[in-house]
Amino acid sequence: MYDTIKGKILNNRLFFMGVAIIFVVLYHYYCAVSNVHLLSIFKRGYIGVDIFLFFSGLGLGYSYSRNTLKQFYKNRLWRIMPLYWIWAIVHLVVIGIQNNVFPSFLDIFGIFTTLSYYGIGSIRSNWYLSAILLLYAAYPILYTLTKKFKWIFLLLTAGITFVIIYKTQLNWYHNVFVGRLYIFLLGIYIYQTINDDDRHRIFDYIAIALISIAGLVSLFVNTHQFDYWGTNCLCPILIALLCLFPDKITNSKILAFCGKHSLEIFIANCWTMLLMSTIDNCAGSIVKSIAYFISNALFALALIYINKLITQQHTKKTA
Repeated sequence: MYDTIKGKILNNRLFFMGVAIIFVVLYHYYCAVSNVHLLSIFKRGYIGVDIFLFFSGLGLGYSYSRNTLKQFYKNRLWRIMPLYWIWAIVHLVVIGIQNNVFPSFLDIFGIFTTLSYYGIGSIRSNWYLSAILLLYAAYPILYTLTKKFKWIFLLLTAGITFVIIYKTQLNWYHNVFVGRLYIFLLGIYIYQTINDDDRHRIFDYIAIALISIAGLVSLFVNTHQFDYWGTNCLCPILIALLCLFPDKITNSKILAFCGKHSLEIFIANCWTMLLMSTIDNCAGSIVKSIAYFISNALFALALIYINKLITQQHTKKTA
């Protein structure tokens, strides 16, 4: 079974990323059209973010080990910043119109640098994009600590983040990041140990099982405070289950397309949620559903096209 899981994780990354973004879109659909009881099956769809973070930690290992530090950071910034700035411009304009207020210099500076996530300016930047940039910046340190201390570092991270969430009253947009550090580090650790002999991984399995049990228990103890920490602990089990899907599904071109363009779809979904907040609450669930999925699709296609142009220009400059 280990070989099956290992093979799927290494060779079907786009499948997992595609599943992850679909989970996120369906979760936000549940949030936007919550009056339909059937949609409650998507209420834990935010676990898709945990899948993203796991495969980000894993995938960054390849880039980090094959490039100079300068090239590593350059690749990461080119991947995310152009699209992030496009999101930021639209977000600033829409928020300004909605509130009938022109953004201040601090608002503009904070959102374009993602520092608004940490309190600079009054218009908060997207939590995920801000968090992933911080993880990119800290990756060399996290990589070194994970390699040196292995499961001790991961267990400490899981325990410390639990205590932080339990003892402090974090805002949700900070809780949602702090509660997910473990799964990102697990992705780094899996990259570092992917070729280890299966017979030497017994402690790995025990540690994953114990943390997963702790995550499951936390969801029953306090389903709001530990929502993100709990699903972050359970994510490895979900990934293992997804690995057992037949090749016909894991090789799906549709899921691979969604995985390849997960960032564009994610930003499109952020804009869609902003749009949904302007729709009258009296609008029926059918109207909301149509608006939700059509706007997601149109925004995503536009961003995919824009990002293609950006990539082409970047390729020409580096050729």
